[in-house]
Amino acid sequence: MAIQDQPNGPAELPPSAPATPPTLSPSGAARRRFASAGTSGVLLTLASTPGMAATLCATPSGSLSGGLASAHGTPPACTGLSPGYWKMHPEQWPTASTLTTDLYGTLLKSCTGTSYQTVSMMTILEHQTYDDCNIGMHVAATYLNIKAHKMNVLDVAKLRAIWYSYRSKGYYAPTAGVKWYAADIVLYLRGTMDLLAT
Repeated sequence: MAIQDQPNGPAELPPSAPATPPTLSPSGAARRRFASAGTSGVLLTLASTPGMAATLCATPSGSLSGGLASAHGTPPACTGLSPGYWKMHPEQWPTASTLTTDLYGTLLKSCTGTSYQTVSMMTILEHQTYDDCNIGMHVAATYLNIKAHKMNVLDVAKLRAIWYSYRSKGYYAPTAGVKWYAADIVLYLRGTMDLLAT
């Protein structure tokens, strides 16, 4: 039995509508900026592992080179606790117990004329509508982690410099030609925390 040709040639499929790319979440956009800045696959893998403690124990500029440890000097320490942990355990806060009522703006500086200036450290550890990507929440937890000696890749002065740059410019530059916006900074700070600690 012979196969008959269609009178007008083979049937054509109707053209499909072009696919619209999905919009990225702030953390997805942060990962894309990290990737385009030449960040190592190690960092991207650690930062994108859902539900796991993704520790990135390096200075901000060191995080771009993908090095998790140095053969020289003091080994890096990153056993920081999450904002939620500090919120639920104020009795474990370092220094005086008045730290829970201290103003975030007083401790982190450079917050004049903003909602950050008048919020307490305890309050900023939960989501605030003005806190883009929860950056203030993560900076506060990092401050507590530094004071509790749970990390040594940042000190208070460096954390304040990151915060000041973000508040004054809208980004922080860990190295020349690289800009970290709120989601990028949060991604880095989360990488210094043990997110599974309870």
